[in-house]
Amino acid sequence: MTAREQTPQQLDPLGTLSVSRATPVFCVAAFGYALYGTIVHASQTTTTPAAIAALIVLAAASVVLIVLSRPTTAPFSRAGCGAVTALALIAAALQSASTWGENQAVQDDWGQVAIGLLIAGMALSRPVADLLVAGFAGSLTVGAFAVAQSAHLALDAPAGVFAMVAAAPVLAFTVAAAAYSTAMVQRIRRWQHSARASIARLEPEVHEVTARIVHQEQVTLLNTNAVPLFTRLLEQGEITESDVVQAREIAAALRGRAVIALEHTWLDAAVARARTGHAVLPDSQGFDGADAAILAKGVDDPGRLAEHVPPEIRPVLAAFIAAVAECPGYDRFSLRVTLRGVVGGLKANVDANVDAERRATIAALTPYLGVLRVLTRDARLRSDHGRLALKFTYERP
Repeated sequence: MTAREQTPQQLDPLGTLSVSRATPVFCVAAFGYALYGTIVHASQTTTTPAAIAALIVLAAASVVLIVLSRPTTAPFSRAGCGAVTALALIAAALQSASTWGENQAVQDDWGQVAIGLLIAGMALSRPVADLLVAGFAGSLTVGAFAVAQSAHLALDAPAGVFAMVAAAPVLAFTVAAAAYSTAMVQRIRRWQHSARASIARLEPEVHEVTARIVHQEQVTLLNTNAVPLFTRLLEQGEITESDVVQAREIAAALRGRAVIALEHTWLDAAVARARTGHAVLPDSQGFDGADAAILAKGVDDPGRLAEHVPPEIRPVLAAFIAAVAECPGYDRFSLRVTLRGVVGGLKANVDANVDAERRATIAALTPYLGVLRVLTRDARLRSDHGRLALKFTYERP
């Protein structure tokens, strides 16, 4: 994983997931406006193939933006931004060429509006600098074409005026997108700072409460099992073989619960709930040997790497495991999470058997996959023959 860019998508991938669904709306609006403009101003078209090619290239730019904005292909890279911008500029150039010599007014051209709408569609995915570069390139392109054909326009005005009119929509959409992205980033960072500060303030209290719970559990176990044994031994005045066996069982139970309390991690809790249907914790009333065996088989983490998983990935991975457990046909005994160390980070695998329709399963898990892809860059989800497998690698930036 590389350092996260200052974009709403990468700073808060889960929070911006639903907002990013507006991207196809911008793409459809851009192509719809282009198609409408081509039809309405068909009398000004001098080169029909260029007009058709402009629509095709704009459609390609829209498709690229929609595909790269999907959760399964996140995060939206700088190369993707460059590809969308380049295709939009080519479409605008072809549109200008298609009406060369007969164009009456540059404000009627759809190229500048289409470029602006596509830039607005990238507001959540790319940093402000990239949006401004794309906007500058777009305004420069449409302005240059406006100057080049100024002699053929119906209105008699300086060429610079036509350039400003053509560039205005691109600049307006760009400034709006940059302002929106900046405001979102600032709000997310303020919220994250406030959340971290609150967690830091509560951490001592959480540790104290946890210690009390563990202590109370141990006292309860002693009162329930050990104290009656000691009382009986005092009353009978001798130790029998059955008393020795019972004492060993009580000691083993206390030792087992103490070990679980020490080694139990957030990942154990998430997997335990998905495998048993309830929380398997040291203080759970229903905890028994069977639950311990199920828990032991669910997490393969000999290096205790779960404690090194960054805070932003933990809730997403736990939510993914819970979502797998909700899938139809889920085999709870098949769930297994494996953590292994790699140079500078760790590698995680989540495997489970899910006997359900593949498309529905992938659709249910795609939001979590999208967030993991933003956080790790290489998260992959496969579903073949009822076997579900998630893999990702986290490398410390």
